[in-house]
Amino acid sequence: MVASLIGTVIPQALAGKCRLIKLRGHTKAALEPSWNLNANYSPDDSNIISHVSSGMNYGIMPMNGLVVIDCDTEKLYDNLPQSWKESLTVITGRNGETGRHVFLSCPDSPKEKFVIRDPETEVPLGDVRGSESKFYTVGAGSVHPDSGKKYEYVDPSAEIVEVSWDDIRKGLLDIYPIHYKNTIPTSHRLTGNCLSD
Repeated sequence: MVASLIGTVIPQALAGKCRLIKLRGHTKAALEPSWNLNANYSPDDSNIISHVSSGMNYGIMPMNGLVVIDCDTEKLYDNLPQSWKESLTVITGRNGETGRHVFLSCPDSPKEKFVIRDPETEVPLGDVRGSESKFYTVGAGSVHPDSGKKYEYVDPSAEIVEVSWDDIRKGLLDIYPIHYKNTIPTSHRLTGNCLSD
């Protein structure tokens, strides 16, 4: 058994920027109900190494300034600044339109999720998951529950592009008609939602 998932399953660029959780089989659902409190693991914890090594899905909780942009559509991805597209990215296993998880470093990120909708149809295009928000994304190497395809890194050796929250607001959130909060919620009520794809 490997001593750490960093350098094997988890790229070096994510070292110190995430915690991992166990997902139920080949689904997106958390296996342990307290995943957001104490059932999350560093990539060198034998519990998560054993889980991932047995072929089960796992989730990535963004920490320490890591932000994930979930692009469910080409439309959203096409509108990202070119420099962001050079950042560490996962192609999701979904059928149809190519989905992507773009990882960015944003030290001043709010601990929130921001759903992005089409300005004309109001159809969701994806979302932004702030660092240390109570959400996770399905990790590369996991199997998509609908298509059976694996999530894969575009380039596992890619670096993570650093941006400011102002960059994300101006380069993405201000383009779409969404309402986002300027403050970090103080509620301790946690939800267990993962990225949609």
